[in-house]
Amino acid sequence: MLKSTGITREVDSLGRVVLPAELRFLMGIDNRDPLEIFVDVEKYNLGGLVCGIGEGLKNINGKYVCQTCLKEIKEQVSLE
Repeated sequence: MLKSTGITREVDSLGRVVLPAELRFLMGIDNRDPLEIFVDVEKYNLGGLVCGIGEGLKNINGKYVCQTCLKEIKEQVSLE
Protein backbone atom coordinates (compact mmCIF):
# COMPACT_ATOMS: atom_id res chain seq x y z
CA MET A 1 0.00 0.00 0.00
CA LEU A 2 1.30 3.44 -0.92
CA LYS A 3 0.88 6.37 1.41
CA SER A 4 1.40 10.01 0.50
CA THR A 5 3.81 12.00 2.66
CA GLY A 6 2.27 15.26 1.49
CA ILE A 7 5.75 16.41 0.45
CA THR A 8 6.17 17.66 -3.10
CA ARG A 9 9.36 18.53 -4.90
CA GLU A 10 9.99 19.85 -8.39
CA VAL A 11 12.26 18.14 -10.87
CA ASP A 12 15.14 20.47 -11.71
CA SER A 13 16.47 21.21 -15.20
CA LEU A 14 18.82 18.22 -14.97
CA GLY A 15 15.99 15.83 -14.01
CA ARG A 16 16.94 15.64 -10.33
CA VAL A 17 14.65 15.54 -7.31
CA VAL A 18 15.91 16.40 -3.82
CA LEU A 19 14.64 14.15 -1.02
CA PRO A 20 13.92 16.21 2.11
CA ALA A 21 16.36 15.66 4.99
CA GLU A 22 13.49 14.64 7.31
CA LEU A 23 12.42 11.88 4.93
CA ARG A 24 15.99 10.64 4.43
CA PHE A 25 16.50 10.55 8.21
CA LEU A 26 13.21 8.73 8.91
CA MET A 27 13.88 6.15 6.21
CA GLY A 28 17.59 5.72 7.00
CA ILE A 29 18.69 6.85 3.55
CA ASP A 30 22.35 7.89 3.38
CA ASN A 31 24.29 9.65 0.63
CA ARG A 32 25.00 7.37 -2.31
CA ASP A 33 22.38 4.79 -1.20
CA PRO A 34 20.70 3.17 -4.21
CA LEU A 35 16.95 3.80 -4.47
CA GLU A 36 14.43 1.83 -6.48
CA ILE A 37 11.68 3.96 -8.00
CA PHE A 38 8.12 2.73 -8.46
CA VAL A 39 5.41 4.59 -10.37
CA ASP A 40 1.65 4.36 -10.55
CA VAL A 41 1.21 3.05 -14.12
CA GLU A 42 -2.47 4.04 -14.21
CA LYS A 43 -1.69 7.62 -13.23
CA TYR A 44 1.26 8.02 -15.57
CA ASN A 45 0.12 5.64 -18.35
CA LEU A 46 3.47 3.87 -18.68
CA GLY A 47 2.33 0.89 -20.70
CA GLY A 48 2.42 0.42 -24.41
CA LEU A 49 -0.33 2.08 -26.43
CA VAL A 50 -2.08 -1.21 -27.19
CA CYS A 51 -0.80 -3.80 -24.72
CA GLY A 52 -0.49 -1.55 -21.65
CA ILE A 53 2.65 -3.42 -20.59
CA GLY A 54 5.35 -3.02 -23.22
CA GLU A 55 9.07 -2.75 -22.69
CA GLY A 56 11.48 -0.70 -24.75
CA LEU A 57 8.88 2.01 -25.26
CA LYS A 58 9.42 4.71 -27.88
CA ASN A 59 7.65 8.06 -27.70
CA ILE A 60 5.83 8.75 -30.96
CA ASN A 61 3.93 12.05 -30.91
CA GLY A 62 3.38 11.82 -27.15
CA LYS A 63 2.20 8.19 -27.22
CA TYR A 64 4.36 5.33 -26.02
CA VAL A 65 4.61 2.38 -28.36
CA CYS A 66 6.50 -0.86 -27.73
CA GLN A 67 7.51 -3.37 -30.41
CA THR A 68 4.53 -5.60 -29.55
CA CYS A 69 2.09 -2.69 -29.93
CA LEU A 70 3.75 -1.53 -33.14
CA LYS A 71 3.41 -5.01 -34.64
CA GLU A 72 -0.27 -5.17 -33.60
CA ILE A 73 -0.98 -1.75 -35.12
CA LYS A 74 0.73 -2.69 -38.38
CA GLU A 75 -1.29 -5.93 -38.56
CA GLN A 76 -4.57 -4.09 -37.97
CA VAL A 77 -3.78 -1.42 -40.57
CA SER A 78 -2.84 -4.02 -43.18
CA LEU A 79 -6.17 -5.84 -42.60
CA GLU A 80 -8.20 -2.73 -43.46
